[in-house]
Amino acid sequence: MTADDDDWVAEALAQAFFDADPSLSAPVEPSTDPRIDESADETTSVTAKPQLEAPAPAPERPRIFLPEPVAEPEPEPEPEPEPEPVPEPEPEPVPETEPEPIEASAEEASPGVRRRRVLVEWLGVVAVAVLLAMVLRTFVVHAHRIDSGSMEATLESSDRVLVNRLSYRLHGVERGDVVVFEHDLENTDTRHLIKRVLALGGEEIEGVDGEIYVDGMRVDESSYLGVDVETEPFDAVVVPEGQVFVLGDNRDGSLDSRFFGPIPEDEITGRAFVIYWPLNRLGQL
Repeated sequence: MTADDDDWVAEALAQAFFDADPSLSAPVEPSTDPRIDESADETTSVTAKPQLEAPAPAPERPRIFLPEPVAEPEPEPEPEPEPEPVPEPEPEPVPETEPEPIEASAEEASPGVRRRRVLVEWLGVVAVAVLLAMVLRTFVVHAHRIDSGSMEATLESSDRVLVNRLSYRLHGVERGDVVVFEHDLENTDTRHLIKRVLALGGEEIEGVDGEIYVDGMRVDESSYLGVDVETEPFDAVVVPEGQVFVLGDNRDGSLDSRFFGPIPEDEITGRAFVIYWPLNRLGQL
């Protein structure tokens, strides 16, 4: 290979190198090789190479905006399961044992001992009953037997009534009450009398024309006196304070305040409130 051939090869390599990178291209000097026709068009030259254009810039990719992730709510903590109740052990059944029969001693089983025991029990019952009766008779109520006809026809002889001893501890004596009181009468052994109260302390009482007047007002006695019963006239009496004027319902056969005057309220033992004997005359006073 001659020197001219070497120059041609070098130029061709350089041209190829600069064509690959346009930024490194340099002007090519006209060849001195006589084998190359200079009058020919450069595009038809053997050494002529098409120049490479710079690559077009890549189209800008559209920006894709992704939605921001939404924070998921934290799950609520599950409640802890309640511990299952531990069943209590059932108590073991206690075997039932029949009580051993108690054998009575020969002394307790004897008829004499049983009779004495029954007698003692009845004596205790009777003693309690007597004690209660004494307490009731003294402080609460007592029975009174009618021995005369001074209260006929309200009370007849031999009637029995109950007398309330507490009445006048709770309230005062009232007009119309049938009262039992202690009073000594001449030529008689009777101490407890039963009469009806007609006038109270501080009032004036008198009998006029078969009627009773208190402080000038007629007393209506139709609820307990018969229509044919009349009161003998008597002079006006002013009853002292703390005393009462009493009369029997049998005005013609009664010894009462018309003869022995008013009686102190302290002598009154109680108020008769019911007839309990005989049963055919049972009723309230």
